[in-house]
Parts: sequence; structure tokens; C-alpha cells
Amino acid sequence: MPERLPTNMGPGWPDARPARRPAGVVEALIAPKIHVRAVQPEWAGRPKLLAALDDAGAARLVTLIAPAGYGKSTLLALWHAHPGRRRALAVLAVDARDNDPVLLWSGILAALTAAAPGPQWTTVARLLRQTNPDIDTAVLPAVCAALAPQAATTGVTVALDDCHLLTEPACHRQLAAFVAAQPPNCQLLVASRRNPPLRLARLRASGRLLEIGPTELRFDAHDAAWLATTATAGVDLRDGTAQALIDAGEGWPVAVHLAARAMRHHTDAATVLAQLTASHGHLDDYITEEILDGLSRRQAMALARTAVLERLTTALAQAVAGDDLPALDSRHPNGLLLVPLDTTGEWFRHHHLIQHALRQRLHRDEPHMLARLHRRAAAWLLAQGRTEDAIEHSLTAGDTATAITSIASAYMAAINTGRRVTVRAWLDRLGTDTVAANAPAAIAAAWVAAVSGDRPAVKHWLRIAEHLGHPGPLPDGTASVTSAAALVRAVFGFDGLKPMTEAAHTAVEQETDPTSPWYAMARTALGCAHYLGDKSHAALEPLSRAAASHAATPMVRTLATAVLALAQHHLGQHEMAAATAAAAEELAERFGLQQAPQANMAYIAQAAVAIHQGEHDRARTLLEPTLALRRRTPGTSPWPTLCGLTQLAELCLNTGDHVGAAACITEARALIDEFPDPHSPLLELLDRLDRHPRPAQRAARQPTTLTAQEHALLRLLPAPMTLRQIAAHRHVSLNTIKTQTRAIYRKLGAAHRTAAVTTARRHGLIP
Repeated sequence: MPERLPTNMGPGWPDARPARRPAGVVEALIAPKIHVRAVQPEWAGRPKLLAALDDAGAARLVTLIAPAGYGKSTLLALWHAHPGRRRALAVLAVDARDNDPVLLWSGILAALTAAAPGPQWTTVARLLRQTNPDIDTAVLPAVCAALAPQAATTGVTVALDDCHLLTEPACHRQLAAFVAAQPPNCQLLVASRRNPPLRLARLRASGRLLEIGPTELRFDAHDAAWLATTATAGVDLRDGTAQALIDAGEGWPVAVHLAARAMRHHTDAATVLAQLTASHGHLDDYITEEILDGLSRRQAMALARTAVLERLTTALAQAVAGDDLPALDSRHPNGLLLVPLDTTGEWFRHHHLIQHALRQRLHRDEPHMLARLHRRAAAWLLAQGRTEDAIEHSLTAGDTATAITSIASAYMAAINTGRRVTVRAWLDRLGTDTVAANAPAAIAAAWVAAVSGDRPAVKHWLRIAEHLGHPGPLPDGTASVTSAAALVRAVFGFDGLKPMTEAAHTAVEQETDPTSPWYAMARTALGCAHYLGDKSHAALEPLSRAAASHAATPMVRTLATAVLALAQHHLGQHEMAAATAAAAEELAERFGLQQAPQANMAYIAQAAVAIHQGEHDRARTLLEPTLALRRRTPGTSPWPTLCGLTQLAELCLNTGDHVGAAACITEARALIDEFPDPHSPLLELLDRLDRHPRPAQRAARQPTTLTAQEHALLRLLPAPMTLRQIAAHRHVSLNTIKTQTRAIYRKLGAAHRTAAVTTARRHGLIP
């Protein structure tokens, strides 16, 4: 590739560039000294891109548009040196002086003369020698006429490198006219950090434009492997090194290249990549020289401020960084490495290495601005309704008040989409003391504990929230702390059926706004409590209201519809129950809730309908995966699991599978044993199922088959303690107690806790 050609214009060429050219200028233009950039061995690849350039003869314009460091100039040098190149290639390295149209076309003429020597350029040279050359109506037609013979034989590409330095509208207009008037098999190639104003849309629509951008120029693993192997001069590289280079540099060729060359001295990828991103390293120098030096000091400072943003839009960046920010738009490259995050280009991010470098400058130059910048980001995001994004910035800024309000309004949306870990992380960053001093935050903590199955933590946080109180509605939209606490107790029912029903009544009394999602949740909880309490008639009204609520979340609406179907089925309204159960399943499918444990009551309802219709295989197909899913999430509300187990026990009895039925009944009793109010209608149902005629059970195994731990547990079973209380007493986990309890039942041939105690006493194992 030629260096700046006008630097060798001949004797007497003054810096002031007068309008009249001295003698000897044209001759120097026609026969300049052209120096093509040498290609380093490790860059001698990229066959796909070279083939694309060679095969682009039908394009009138080729654009290589990418930020600094993507190898645009290197690709042109590779193509220039390629022995298989089929087209004449005239390359001009543009600089700021070429904003003078006469100098631009003089440089293009020099490049053409070097690429295709001959007398055809004499007329163009003579026209440029005139005092005021007429570029538009004289020089351009002459250039096109001179190109025609060469274009007809081999084809010609006129390549302008660093074209982003060309800002003069007259030059852009003339280049657009050249693209339109050039002879067939001739094309203009523009390598730039931003799209030039050359009527690209018209060319794109007509199929006469070839666009090569960052996606095509980005290195892949094959390119990185070639580069690393060649640059290290045969040094053995560890497995995965090439991919590590790609991952760290995101395919940015200059980053991969610098890292590969550094591996001549360090074969450990982690060491090299750490050095690559260090302050005052080679990449830091490159970013300074190639990206930031083109900005004013105020622009560079404003750009560094945007490094606090993981995701940004032009408006967000402007709100954070101020009016000095240079233009940012991932749809129209402007020399900065911006990675689009959506198809419209509205949201984008900095390249990770660029962001790292910008953050270093921000911490060095304006450390006092960090908290303020994060507050600005949080304010903008909150105004746009992007609460979760705002939370991160509020927490980072140390703005506790804003963070708490934002978390207290956003936690339920996160929980409903299965992201309780995200909410827990927010609360952890606030700190236990801060959460314990704020009722809305404590309610959020109670919900996280509930969906995680941490019952002691649920009680702890609800007790704190109710003690603290809160004036008026909470940020999450609940009517009061009383209502919020009641909803947690009613939805999960960890305290037993009676407290669950009482809490649901409290929530229904408080949540009276039908446009609130809590209105539907409260009525769903009440309807579920009535159904579980064998009061299906009372369940119909609240469940119907919840199922019809447009404000209900998909999860709540699905649950309400499913339990409504179960209540209808229990009341003998079988046709109505079948339609309602089908609607519940359709909701679960529509909202993608098939794997959500909270929504699988839809499949339990369908199974109840199938059992009534005699479709036993279908019922089993519905119930077994549903119960398996709930078993994988221990600790959550046990009531849907109990419903599923009783349905499966009934199915097993109907099909003669008495062993399967006994296993379901045993598992259900173990769940009920965890609650302080054992007199549940479900327990009565289990007793009825347990009395179902079945083959005589095998004799109980010898008591000696019990382990020492099982003997110790057996002695506690007669006591009025739940399994959870027994676990606390023995200082082991609840799951351990459950496993040992099931083993005791199996070895004693007992179906439930009472039977196990009776059998153990008969054998003299316990007093």
C-alpha cells in the first residue's frame, strides 16, 4: 500500500499549498515513489476475505467499514501482494490533506498510474495541471475514459484507505459521481472507520454494493490459531490458547495479534492476557493512539464516563456522560468498537477491552465522578421503566434509598421468572442490617426465602417486617405490610392449613383493587385453601375471580384455573372441570410454564379428569413427571405435591398397583407430618385410601434391619414433634430425617407414622 503520496510531489512544493501548482508537480504525480506496506508473516492468511474481494467484480462500490484494529489496511496490503489477484489494484492512503479535491484526485491519479502504467493518464494529468482544475465536469470524465481500456481487460479497483479522514462534502460528492460514472468492471473500494456518504442505500438495493464489516473482519478460532502459531515462531501452545485469545479479544484482530506476539515470551495465555489489558501496555497505547487521540480532551473524558455502563443507548450515554460525548451509534460505525445487542441497533455495548481501557482512564482521571455517574444512569433507567438495570447502578453508587425502593418494586417480577438468585444477590449487596431496617426489603427477603424453601428465614423476615411497619402501600403494590405478610403465609402455607386460610382471608380483605396482581393472588390463595380444606363450594368464587383477572401474572392465573378445575371435579361438575383443566394446561403451555413447579397444578387437574374418564395411562403420564419435578425442588410449598400424590395413589389403587399406592400414601403422610396442624382433610383422604382393600402385606422385616440412626429416630416418632422439629433436635437436615423415616416405614411394613409406631411397639422396639 502506498504511503502518503503527496509527500513526494517534487521540488519546491510549499507547505501553504497555493492554488497554482509549480512546474514539475504533474510529473511527480504521474511517476511517484510508491511504497506498499510490508505484510508480517503472521498476517498472511484470510483467504475467505481475499476471495470475496476477487469475486466482487459486479459491485460498483466495496466498503470495508470497521473500527481501528480490524485489519482493513492489512487486508488491502494482502490483496495487493496476492499472486492470484485478478484485478488491477490502485491504493491510496488518504489523509486530512486530501480534503482538497485537487490533491485527492492527484493522489488517485498517482495510484492509478502505479497500478496500470501507460499514456492514457496524460490527459488527466494535463487537466490537473491547470490553475483551477474542473474536477466535476472535466477531470472525472477523463479519469473514467482512461480507466475503460484497463477495466475491459483485467478490471480495476480504486481503493481509498483511511477514508474516514475525508470530511469535505465536495470530495464525497465527487466520489459518489465517480461510482455512478465509472466504466463496467471498475469499482471504488472504501476502507474507513465509518460509513461514507456515498448513496449506499441505492447501491445496496440494486445489488451493486459489497459490504465487509466487523463481523467479517473479526478473527475466528482458525485465524487466531494461525496467527498464534506463526507469531510465536514455533513455540508450543497449550490447548485452547487460540480460543482464549478469541474470547479475550472478542475477535478484534489487533488484540489477538498483540497477544499472539507476546506469546513469544510467555506461553501462558492468562499471563499474556493480563499484560494485554494492563495500563500502559501495548494495547493501551494502541487504543490511545488510534481511538482517543482523534478526540478532544473533553470528548475523551466524556467517552471514558460511559465505561460505567454495561449496556447503553445513545440517550443513556448522553445522560451519563454529558454534552461533550462523541457520537455513538452501533448502526453507523464511527471508529469506536460498539457491539450491537439487538436487531435495531438501539442497545449496544463497548468492546470489553475498550471498556477496560476506558475504565482505567476514568479511575485515573475522575475517580470522584464514579458514584455520580452511576446515579445518573440509575435515574435515566428508572425514568424509562428499566428498574432492574437501575438497581445495579444504585447499588454500585451506594444509593441505598433508591436501591431499596427499586428492589422492593422489582423483586416479584424477577421471582416470577425464576430469578430468585438475582433478588438474593441484590439483598446481599444491601446487607443484612440494611434489609432488617426496612419493611419492604424484609418482605422481599421473605419471598426469596419462601421460594427457596427456607421456612425459618420466612418467619424471621415476616416478623421483622410486621414489627417495622410501613406507611401506606408498599413499592411492590401490596396494600400494606399486613397484606404482604399474609400473602406469603397464604401462598406457601408453611404453617399449616388453618393459618394458611386465615392469612388468605386477611389478604383478600386488604387487596380490593381488581387491577392489582395482588388481588388475583390473594383470591387464588383463598381458593386453594378452601379446596384443600374440603370446601370446594367456597373455593369457586375466589378462584373464578382470580382466573378471570387480566392483572394476574401468568403463574397465578394458571394456578387459579387449575385449582378451579379440581374444585369443579370434586363437586361432580365433570364436564366443566374437563374444560377448565384444558384451559389451565393451555395457559401453562402458552406462557412456557411446563417446567415451573408452581404451575404444575394444571397437569394434576388434567390427571384428575383423565382418571375420571378412565384414561389411566394418560393420567400416569401427567402425574409422574409432575411429581418428579416437584421432588427436584424440595422445600417449596408441599400442598401441590400432596394433591399430586393423592391423585397418583387413587390411580394406583384403580389399576391394582397397591405397592405404588402405599408408596404414595407414605410419602404424603411424611409431608403432612411436617405441619403443626395434622388434622387436615387430606389426612382423612389418605386414611380412606389406606383402607382400600389390598393384598395382605408381607410380614415386617426383623427389627435388626434398622440402623442405629433409624432406631434413634424411631424413638422420637411417638412424640408430638414435626419432622422439622425432630431434624432440629438431632442437628441434621430435614431431608436426612425424611430419608430415614421412609426407610423405617419400609422396613417395618408401615404405611405411615402411626402404623410405624404401633408396629415398633408390638416388636418391643420402643416403649
